[in-house]
Amino acid sequence: MKKYYISIRTRILILSLLIILSNASFVRWFFIEEMETELTNITIEHLKSIRASKARQIENYFALIRRQISTFSEDYSVIDAVRSFAQAYENISVDNDGSEYRHQSAELSNFYYKKFIPHLISEQQPSQTYETYFPSDPRSIKLQFQYIVSDPQREDTFSRTPAHIKYDQVHKKYHPMFSRLRDDFNFYDIFLVDHKTGDIVYSVAKEFDFATNLSYGPYKNTILGSLFKQAQRATDQDFIKLEDFEPYPPSFNEPASFIASPIYDGERKVGILIFQLPINVINDIMTGSENWYLDGHGRTGENILLGRDGFFRSQSRFLIEQPDILIGELEKTDYENDQIKKIISTNTSILTLEFKADEFQSGKQKDTLDGLIDYRGKPTYSAYSALDIQDVDWLIVTKIDKEEVLENLNTSFFTKLANISVYMLGLLPVVYWLINIILKPLNIINKCLYPESSSICYSYPLEHNIKQRVDHINGILQDFRKTCLSLDIREENTAADEKKYLPDLLKETLFQIEKDTKFSQSTIDQACHTVLEIQDLWQQLYTSSNALPENTEKQHLQFQELLNNGQETVHQVHAIQSKIDNLILLIKSLNYNNHKALQSDNFNVVLPAIVSELNQIEVLCFDIKSEVNKWNKRIHSDHVQSESLLRLMSTSDLKDKNGAVLDPYVLESIQQNLADLKQLLVKTDR
Repeated sequence: MKKYYISIRTRILILSLLIILSNASFVRWFFIEEMETELTNITIEHLKSIRASKARQIENYFALIRRQISTFSEDYSVIDAVRSFAQAYENISVDNDGSEYRHQSAELSNFYYKKFIPHLISEQQPSQTYETYFPSDPRSIKLQFQYIVSDPQREDTFSRTPAHIKYDQVHKKYHPMFSRLRDDFNFYDIFLVDHKTGDIVYSVAKEFDFATNLSYGPYKNTILGSLFKQAQRATDQDFIKLEDFEPYPPSFNEPASFIASPIYDGERKVGILIFQLPINVINDIMTGSENWYLDGHGRTGENILLGRDGFFRSQSRFLIEQPDILIGELEKTDYENDQIKKIISTNTSILTLEFKADEFQSGKQKDTLDGLIDYRGKPTYSAYSALDIQDVDWLIVTKIDKEEVLENLNTSFFTKLANISVYMLGLLPVVYWLINIILKPLNIINKCLYPESSSICYSYPLEHNIKQRVDHINGILQDFRKTCLSLDIREENTAADEKKYLPDLLKETLFQIEKDTKFSQSTIDQACHTVLEIQDLWQQLYTSSNALPENTEKQHLQFQELLNNGQETVHQVHAIQSKIDNLILLIKSLNYNNHKALQSDNFNVVLPAIVSELNQIEVLCFDIKSEVNKWNKRIHSDHVQSESLLRLMSTSDLKDKNGAVLDPYVLESIQQNLADLKQLLVKTDR
């Protein structure tokens, strides 16, 4: 089975990548919970901030409505208007037996059947019938016919009705003012009611409650009838009452909320002013005009207005943006089919969509919740608080899906991790550069140990090893001379203890020289052994080359030159070996003289002989270095020439001058000998 070698450089690079990946795993394992806790706290604080902002807006809006109705109920124009409308309404005369009345009644009845009743006898209110809502008062029939049935443009032409009765004159005078008031302050409708009789003597929108009676008429039991009765009984001039949302039949059972205030002329009550509140304004506040992203809600965040009964008082974001998805989610929860059908048919979540949570019933004024299951069955982060709105018990809930928050956590984590990884990966070239510097000596050794590699090693050969040791010996000798010079042993006044120091110093010097020399001797012995192998191989190569035809002159000349070089190389190796042997003999002689010096009291007697031998060592080191330089050049030249011959002899169509193809067995023998020679030369070069 083939084994694959992985270089140290590759291993370090792989290790660096593994460190990056393990660091990522460690960071996620160690910090993810802490980051989730921190992000949860940040999310809760963000929700609390939005909740507080929206709570102030909705509270300020209802406070503004109270101030507006209080101000308008004291306005002289409103006081005059309610008096005029009440008097004009009371003075309307109707001939019940006349053809005009019968015509008006028939037309109005037909209008109810076509335009109004079908919306009320749907699956929501199957018990509601025509008799329940058709007005019985002839004045109601007359005014509804004139202002609802016979006016195709409805309120656009209310101010231009014919003036054949007193009521039309009053309407023409005051309707533009109330219409402007409604539009400027975004009310759904404005009512003037006779506080004595309960007659709705005026409304801007002219829906089916116009000109009906709230004391005994068809809408006496509605939210508007209940509010009227409270305002009618009130004796406080500052009385203001707000009614919570309820389905209101004249508005086709859409949710409606009203606020009422009695109208006083001095101390005398003259009527009641009622505003029907606009749903769209409340929704705009809660939804940020349907700009949830700008409000900081992301994909799933929203603000919800809830009653303590758990039903919505504002529109659900998901019913606006994704109604089909919301219905599908509701079907998976415990919502009943009738409730879901009601949401679909009304296309509103107000009073139809329920968000039940025990926490909302706890009585707490405000709280934050982690993991609250919302009306869609999704875990959420939520913050809620009770609203300070007089007459109603509402909550504001600000929430966002937990899944989205954790997605942001993962996105944030992996973004930061990616940034760190990119930074660390950016350092890989630096790491690679440092690895090359660190591994450069190891690469050289690796290439020398494996000469079959594609690049041949010529660095750090025998020359370098021996030259390095010789330079070291020369350095030691120079240091010893400096020491001798500083002591100036030829002067008689030199201290005896300083003179005794020299034998010890020389002993240490000789130990270092001997150590370097033995290394050089070991190296050259290995080279000699290899050269002997080369010598045998050269002889075989010469014998093989004799088998080449004589007319292959170029090859003969190259082989002859290679063989001559080989003989010179052998002589050089023996010369180096001889000089190193002489160096070893000198070192032994120095050791002997130094031993005598250590036993003698007078070191000056043996010092001249020691200095002479040291000088001989220095000269011999210089000769060895010179011979090694020649040796290195010769080995390099032989190696290049052997490679050239090997490439030449590897040519498959090599022929002699006569065109005859050379004997393949001769070629194979020469090629093998050249390949072996190449490896031995590389080995010797090392």
